[in-house]
Amino acid sequence: MNTAPINTDLRSQNQVPITLASVLLAIILLSSLFSTPRPQAIANQPWRVELLIGIFAIPFCVWVYKKAGGTHISLERSNFRFAIICTFLFVLWSGISAVWAPLPLTALFQTLVWAIYAAIFAAFLKLLRANVGFKAILITFSIAGGILGLVAIVDFASITDFSIAQGIIRVRYAKFAELALTAAPLICIASIYARGRSSSIGTAIIWLLTWLAVMLSLSKGAFVAGIAAHFILFGGSILFSHKAFRRKVLVRATIWLVFTIVVQVAFSAFSTIPSTADYISGKADKTRDTSMFRVYVWQVGTKMAADHWFLGVGSGNFGVAFNGSRAAFAAARPDDRTPEYGQDYMFERAHNEVLQIFAELGIVGIMLFAAVFGSFIFLAVKVFIRKEFKLSPMLWAAIAGVSGFAISSMVSSFSFRAVQNGIVFVMVIAVAVNELTKDGTRSIVSASTANSTQTFFVPSIIAAVLLTVFAAPKAVAEYYLYRAERTVDAEAAAGLFRTALRLDPDNASAYYYFANRSYFDSDNETAAKMLRIGIDKGIGVTVTYSLLAKFQLPSGDATATEQTLAEAVRIFPNSVFMRVRFATFLSDQRKQAEADREMEFARSIDAGQANGWQILIQKGSTAAFYAAKQDANIDPPAELIPENAVYEYIDKPPLN
Repeated sequence: MNTAPINTDLRSQNQVPITLASVLLAIILLSSLFSTPRPQAIANQPWRVELLIGIFAIPFCVWVYKKAGGTHISLERSNFRFAIICTFLFVLWSGISAVWAPLPLTALFQTLVWAIYAAIFAAFLKLLRANVGFKAILITFSIAGGILGLVAIVDFASITDFSIAQGIIRVRYAKFAELALTAAPLICIASIYARGRSSSIGTAIIWLLTWLAVMLSLSKGAFVAGIAAHFILFGGSILFSHKAFRRKVLVRATIWLVFTIVVQVAFSAFSTIPSTADYISGKADKTRDTSMFRVYVWQVGTKMAADHWFLGVGSGNFGVAFNGSRAAFAAARPDDRTPEYGQDYMFERAHNEVLQIFAELGIVGIMLFAAVFGSFIFLAVKVFIRKEFKLSPMLWAAIAGVSGFAISSMVSSFSFRAVQNGIVFVMVIAVAVNELTKDGTRSIVSASTANSTQTFFVPSIIAAVLLTVFAAPKAVAEYYLYRAERTVDAEAAAGLFRTALRLDPDNASAYYYFANRSYFDSDNETAAKMLRIGIDKGIGVTVTYSLLAKFQLPSGDATATEQTLAEAVRIFPNSVFMRVRFATFLSDQRKQAEADREMEFARSIDAGQANGWQILIQKGSTAAFYAAKQDANIDPPAELIPENAVYEYIDKPPLN
């Protein structure tokens, strides 16, 4: 492809808008890092970053295509055209999956998330073609990475008891780990390209802060993926780039290695807070619970993908379809007596992006997804060979970031499902594509330019507008939930809950809290109805099934109660709690033979747990505590699993 001059005036004319847009985008990407008043009923479909990105993308895309519309890639002359077609078909297939998805609105919402990724990618590729895109990307990454690192330092410095703060810290930063590990290689190489010593040092410090955020996330997958990304960055740049860069790259590789080792050793040897290496080695997590959870969800996810191999269960519907596949997986292993994994945990994601896409969109979706990234890999290999095995350090940085993201996605529950990570990923992909195809950059003033611009502009604006329209009601619904949870009057609270559910009908958590409030207000019928809907929408765990049975029984509907408990046992066959809960109900209904069978099954899994649960449910926490003191074959209430279910049976203090 021929090269033609670009409009060089664009850089000088639009420095302020580019900087402002970059700062705003960085703030949006980190928006979920900071706490704001919110209800307990958190939506199982995230919406905050999605809403802000949708609002941001509308004027941003208009500005980009107005200012940089004269530059584009000639799709007819590059492999990039195939990727664009496959991307369009992937988004289209995702949208079509709403037809058979259990939650159609969730499928459409996830489709719009995929579409906004494509829109942001196209917009930044336009800016990169106009020679202003990399500055925008670097400012965004530097602000986001620097703030992440600094806030993490402050959080860790203020921890007094890590055993209490561990869960909060790990969740708080794990959802940003892929953002940081994907951006870090570009910031590193930018420090080499920076003009002036102070600018180079400042950029290098931000790079190390960004990498520190990955390490302080305590995410094993992100840490390993980040190490792999930096190895690709340094190895590729040293071996397969111009010799002029080798010394500077070697210096940064040495700094990175020393910094990483010092941080890991410092936490492991001189702090009560374990290092990420301690989690990987098992020193800080001897139970390996998180690893076992991942293996289990992969097994069930594989079953889901196999059973729905052609169409999938619908975009974004992995969580709501999980219990069905969980039951099918258990039915295929009737002799297994392994204690139930995650019986009080909502498995909303597969912890493996490829598996989740396969399960949600079937063979069609996963093949289109693979084709998009396969075309990029093919293009990279072709350019690598054509350029005699020499690529620029910036291209190696983009390859490293993309590779790190891909590795992390194999074990992460966030990946593309946390929009801040997906946005950073497509921005890095834009850098990679620009580097691979920049020889074909040109400015055209003919009608083909307008057609090319419209090809991306119109769908981008539509995607941004629709995403905003879909996400905005979720924001309003959360406001109504916040008010409902704090309203004393029962009728007024019920009205607020119903308004929230009309605005966001797929929020399973909202049904759960509405049900609990209704039960508190002695409206058992509404409580049972709302919780049943919530379970069907994805909040079906042992605790909620037990509560549903509790709500149904006072209405005199013993048949519905029995069906609920039988369904729970089918989904969680190795849950000792659920087996004993069912057994005690059957015993109360004078079905002793069936009750004995359930208790026998429960004891075959864990006799101590079964005996402890039986006494707790039938006689209360005080009796269970003293029984465990006298008999080693009875587990005390404090050791029963799941611990969340124990609270339902704690004895109430006597009234004065």
